[in-house]
Amino acid sequence: MFHELEESLCEITGFDGLSLQPNSGAQGEYAGLMVIRAYHHSRQQSHRNICLIPSSGGLMISYGAFWDFLFPPGAVDQALFPGQSYSMLLTHALLHAGTIHVLMNAVIFIALGKTLAVYFGLRLVMLTMLLGAVSSGVAFGLLESTAAPMVGASGVVFAFIGLWLQASRSELKRLGRPGRSAVSVMMSLIVIHVLLHVFMGGQIAWQAHLGGFVAGYFLMPWLIDRSHSPTY
Repeated sequence: MFHELEESLCEITGFDGLSLQPNSGAQGEYAGLMVIRAYHHSRQQSHRNICLIPSSGGLMISYGAFWDFLFPPGAVDQALFPGQSYSMLLTHALLHAGTIHVLMNAVIFIALGKTLAVYFGLRLVMLTMLLGAVSSGVAFGLLESTAAPMVGASGVVFAFIGLWLQASRSELKRLGRPGRSAVSVMMSLIVIHVLLHVFMGGQIAWQAHLGGFVAGYFLMPWLIDRSHSPTY
């Protein structure tokens, strides 16, 4: 899929080649600057060495990312605006660190979101999104201690995954068929995160993923009417 995306972007932009690496936003920006620098050198224009960087991206991270030093909510001494320690529990899910980050979340988000909306209805899906974002932020704040910002909708995605797995398990039980145990599900998640850790170069917030999954797999079923039947 990534190879096809690279080819499509080359065709659209007219570039001879394109890479989606590195995955990290900061490293990607640095790689892009090095490519621009090499381009100027190839045209004998080495004197073009000034880069004007807009502040909008930094402001979005500063105001919207999850910052560990503002957790637990209520910390105001270092907040940029009143209520930031509360709003960041939601706004961090709206920001992403790079192209790969957005694509991975978007594909699963759209696919599972549509499936769950058909099964449970849009209102429950929206509630899952809200609870997944908050739970991922809380879990990250409790389990991590870092000065780096945390962004991304991965917690919401894992809330969707958790709810989907729980719904599948309940449906199998209703049909009299054995479903996967919670232990086997958690073991599968561990394996997935090991692979993600390698693929993403360690740039994953597993704590946020765990918080989102717990919200979807364990908390959301409490809010679901057990007599609810799927709509097709």
